[in-house]
Amino acid sequence: MKIFFSHGKESGPKAQKICAMQAISQKYGVKSESIDYRGIEQAGERVAKLLSAAKSNKGPCLLVGSSMGAYVSIAASQSLESAGLFLLAPAVFMPGYERLDYSSACQKIHVIHGWQDEVVPVDNAIRFAREHSASLHLVNDGHRLGGSIGLIEREFEQFLQIFL
Repeated sequence: MKIFFSHGKESGPKAQKICAMQAISQKYGVKSESIDYRGIEQAGERVAKLLSAAKSNKGPCLLVGSSMGAYVSIAASQSLESAGLFLLAPAVFMPGYERLDYSSACQKIHVIHGWQDEVVPVDNAIRFAREHSASLHLVNDGHRLGGSIGLIEREFEQFLQIFL
């Protein structure tokens, strides 16, 4: 099993949340890769980059994404053998994103979203979670989820343990 991390639109592959989750994956001996999307503005191009990076992966993978990276992870999950999606403030049902079909064959989907998200309305995450029978954890935080790192680490560790 391998984990592919996808950062948000204005973030990078070494963002605080990704580094925290990568440390957990290392603790369990799970290989991971944080894709660098900097300089790629279009979500579709980011999806293509993730699919290209994952093409040599043997067996199921886990896709983890934040904001636009969550959107990218969802879109890629339709073409990859992905066992699970761990999504932070997913940019779903947003204007300018071409995909309106968010179907996924993933066994497990977990969403963490902030009540005060100023970029992606919380109702979008609730709608997505409802339509996919995903677990949903709403927190008293904004889009960056900067005050929720400890909770993200705990939730990610529990999520990861399901697949070990």
